Amino acid sequence: SKTAEKRKEQMLVAMEERGAFFRINCRVLNMELCKELAVDTVSLRLPAAKSKTLLRVLMKALAYSGGTESSSLTGSMSFVEIREEWRRLTGAAPDAQSVSSLLEVFSNLHEKFVEKKTPASSGGNRANEDDRWGVSWDAVRSAVRQRCIDNYVRTRLGKSAVRTLGFLLSNATGASAGSGKYDDKTVADQCLMDPKTARQMLCSLASLGLILTQDLGNKGGGGGGGGRA
Repeated sequence: SKTAEKRKEQMLVAMEERGAFFRINCRVLNMELCKELAVDTVSLRLPAAKSKTLLRVLMKALAYSGGTESSSLTGSMSFVEIREEWRRLTGAAPDAQSVSSLLEVFSNLHEKFVEKKTPASSGGNRANEDDRWGVSWDAVRSAVRQRCIDNYVRTRLGKSAVRTLGFLLSNATGASAGSGKYDDKTVADQCLMDPKTARQMLCSLASLGLILTQDLGNKGGGGGGGGRA
């Protein structure tokens, strides 16, 4: 873009006049990597090419809300801006109905990758031309993280370990999270495994350092839910 070229020229002039040091911008590097993984992750839920295009378009609006590493990523686009950015990205503008339908499909997914940024009272999940839409970066990051973990665990230990770790993860994060600690019997019940298989999976995950253990001491002393996993 013209803005980027102008900024580059200004940087070159400043370097020649005063010199400069350089270091990796980990925040932006991680964001760009996560964007590509997000597009791949979404394609598993919505295989149509237009779904990936829409996500790429909306991610163009993402920007950090502050100047620190902990700053959140936010941003939104109007209906008109979405179609215009789509045209710039692909060379052809989609019809309004296609964009509207895609936005509604995204907004009805269990994983809220895309959400309406205008007040909830304005038409529910229906896509209107007056609405603003944006990527929910927390949902995208969570889905990408889960996919990477699943792939790693599946490669090392198989599907049963993925199910076991998935249960522990789902109960350790989010609004409904508890202590995140469960004994082997609870894990076996919740993951629909026999106790022996569950114990083997928990030990395998612990050997990789993916879960922590806590000795219960005397098992005859009773007390559940605060266990070794």
